[in-house]
Amino acid sequence: MKIQNNDIYMDKKKNLIRHSICPISSFDNISLVKNKPLIICDIDNTLLYHKIPKKNNDNICFFFRKFIDCFSHPIVREILPIDIGGFHRLEERVKKINGKIIFLSERDKEREKIIEYDFQQIGLDSKKYEIYYITKKYSKGQYAHNHLRTFVFTEVIFIDDLYENHLSMFEYLPKAKLFLFCNNFI
Repeated sequence: MKIQNNDIYMDKKKNLIRHSICPISSFDNISLVKNKPLIICDIDNTLLYHKIPKKNNDNICFFFRKFIDCFSHPIVREILPIDIGGFHRLEERVKKINGKIIFLSERDKEREKIIEYDFQQIGLDSKKYEIYYITKKYSKGQYAHNHLRTFVFTEVIFIDDLYENHLSMFEYLPKAKLFLFCNNFI
């Protein structure tokens, strides 16, 4: 009997989370209601996209795609902005209401230079932003809850392309506004 109740609870929780996530395809779709929001934004497949060559006849390219982490080898990928115009407009709106945009990446700290390169490729200066590297040690929600001073902001807005990251954020910061970025590249 206890298992059934737990299943019902989990189904209700999943439905609540599902209704709390707003799918978007542009940063322009994010509504800012309160002054001083904290925007927590993902990088990969949200801000930028890694286009990896798909030349089946090129053995070197196949080798790189199959066996080497393409995030660390700019030679085998092209960096494309997903919605850079929308991002710049979001920055302006956030600035006007004393908010802040930070980035939360699952890449590790050793890849800081690569993120620097990626940002340059889409016309951004990575030094201008706070970028947190969480690897797999924490979920994004757990990291935000334990390490970011979210309480000094009037609201938290989370933008990511992965549903599981939204589940984690909902679990640790249930009042955060969740935006699931659905881009056209994937």
